[in-house]
Amino acid sequence: MINKRNQRVLVLHILCLCLLFTLPAKSAASNFSIQPVRVFFNSGSTNSVELENLSDTPITLQVNTYAWEHDVSGKDIYTSTKDIIYFPKLVKIPEYQKKIIRLATKVPRGEKERTYRMYVEEIRAPAREKPEKMTIGLAMKIGIPIFVAPYKEDARGTIEKLSLENGTLYTEVKNEGNTHFIIRSIKIAGKDSSGVDTFNSEMAGGYVHGGNSKGFNVTIPPVNCRGIQTVKVDIETDKLTMARTIAVRYDMCIQ
Repeated sequence: MINKRNQRVLVLHILCLCLLFTLPAKSAASNFSIQPVRVFFNSGSTNSVELENLSDTPITLQVNTYAWEHDVSGKDIYTSTKDIIYFPKLVKIPEYQKKIIRLATKVPRGEKERTYRMYVEEIRAPAREKPEKMTIGLAMKIGIPIFVAPYKEDARGTIEKLSLENGTLYTEVKNEGNTHFIIRSIKIAGKDSSGVDTFNSEMAGGYVHGGNSKGFNVTIPPVNCRGIQTVKVDIETDKLTMARTIAVRYDMCIQ
């Protein structure tokens, strides 16, 4: 019979053995950077990005571009495209060196901004010899937005939907303009009958493309929700601000 004390010791020994055999003795990972972090085609049709190998070993990087959209839930949607020309598509960079990727666009500027993403992914060569120590190869992949600007920028937006149901606040932001904006913060404040804040929340919202909408959900705990009389949402983007307030009834908080 194994008593409780010996059982605990046995479990501890098993955990230690699991860690010994599963934790790597060494982690193999390269490191590279991209500048700039966003590419804009405003007046010209050519551009470039600089890739820098920050590691002490040579790296090979593969470059791909995609047309980029998103749905109302915020999910990114990528499709293959030939709108963006880039060279080279496969880049070999010695340790601590830099390489330039040349970019050009085949599409003319129009009434609405066009959005793309370029992905730079590390290609790790298979090991020729079996390593003496167990390693984990971490291949980096970085995506940067590419924007083809419209002739004339029109930055407009609104909080199109704001509702509270079953204790969940739903906010839907509509970009009414022809160019993207970045939601830096969404601040939510619930006030009681005295005007005192009883609930506060804040989050970022990311990109909202021109003509698109993006929705956000926030759960308000029952202990806070039942005392709220109004909820105000303030949204700050890199180009404009928006605000909207709704009155709250007790039944909106029932979960």
